[in-house]
Amino acid sequence: MRVTIGEDAFEGCNGLVNLNLDHLDSINDGAFKDLLSLKEVTIKKLETVPKGLFNSCIKLEHLHLPDVKYVDSNAFENCASLELVELPLAETVYSNAFSGCDSLYYLLLESAKGFEPEAYKSPNAPPLPKNLLVFLAPKFE
Repeated sequence: MRVTIGEDAFEGCNGLVNLNLDHLDSINDGAFKDLLSLKEVTIKKLETVPKGLFNSCIKLEHLHLPDVKYVDSNAFENCASLELVELPLAETVYSNAFSGCDSLYYLLLESAKGFEPEAYKSPNAPPLPKNLLVFLAPKFE
């Protein structure tokens, strides 16, 4: 059985704080965008994070996406509280994926082959290294 979540599926679900999905075949753009109370997400068996999936989830702090290979543009844009992201199998991260994630201090990308220069734009944080595998730095203030 294929499990798919449609575009903007959780729009207005502002009581959702934690999300833990053990199996997800596909998810459409912006399915979790603007969830104002969402703090932690774990999704297993998902290969691609689509455009704007968690855009403007302002309280989102931790993301665990162990099976993701591709992170599309604007996936986590404006997640101002995002501190920790684990994407151990991610091969490619596209533009603006982490734009506006000013609190980000731990980003795990063990399999990165492509990390577009504009994937991480933040006025309060230094640029990421060109050949990023694991990024670990003091918390930005």
